[in-house]
Amino acid sequence: MKRANASDLLARQFALVVLLVLSDRLTAFDNKSAVITMINHATDVSEIKAQLQRVAKLAAQQGNQQFSRNVVAMRHIIQTRYSEQLSLAMVASELHLNAVYLGQLFKQEVGRSFAQFLNDYRVDVAVDLLRDSDQDIGQIAETVGYQNSSYFYKLFKKQTGMSPGDYRKAGVLSSC
Repeated sequence: MKRANASDLLARQFALVVLLVLSDRLTAFDNKSAVITMINHATDVSEIKAQLQRVAKLAAQQGNQQFSRNVVAMRHIIQTRYSEQLSLAMVASELHLNAVYLGQLFKQEVGRSFAQFLNDYRVDVAVDLLRDSDQDIGQIAETVGYQNSSYFYKLFKKQTGMSPGDYRKAGVLSSC
């Protein structure tokens, strides 16, 4: 891309396609939205290349990572019930564990708090829905677990650098 003097926009779109293909094939990779933000804010093609290399390396490392039984159970709850109103206290109660202990364990093993992981996962699902469906953005917000669509818009923009509507309009995801 750099040798062909590709525009930054074309390089970003290509990188997003590569990222989406990688993330669909790597089950341990669960933070597309943060990487999308980094790609969108990259200043040149070499930065975009570096981000993709980092993602591939991170995904490979995460693929080899072993989580404790309790963290695996928490991740499973998030991945299967993300559309529900989940809280650390509720999950801890279901697992018959102390919420403070479980929150610390999750952060230690995953590197993010329960709430951060849940929000990241929800935004990742929303990114997929924006790409793969023509569902209304308010419906997508509800589908991924946000009753307040304004909060969803704010969080989505914070994590990806674009509002959900701008994301869809730009065709960044629909071209995949």
